[in-house]
Amino acid sequence: MTYGQAAELTWPQLLHALGVEPEAGRDDLEKQIAAKRDEIFDRIVARRACLPMDLWRWPVEDLMREVGAETGGVVAGVEVLLGGLRRYLAVNRN
Repeated sequence: MTYGQAAELTWPQLLHALGVEPEAGRDDLEKQIAAKRDEIFDRIVARRACLPMDLWRWPVEDLMREVGAETGGVVAGVEVLLGGLRRYLAVNRN
């Protein structure tokens, strides 16, 4: 799925595609989305055998390509991606 296709989804469809539980409240949804993003970054770090901080040093296009490979082509915008990476690195300081 491309970003353009994901942008055409309704909010419930997008949450379903991300594997987020529909019964959750707003705080729970934010935690679930953050956890899904963390899983994606964890898989990239494991596959590329690098440290989490190394992801910050990559060109944005490379990071987007890696995230797309993990999500079947669904990649959020640059600001969302980098915001998720900042939060991930704040938790995984290695």
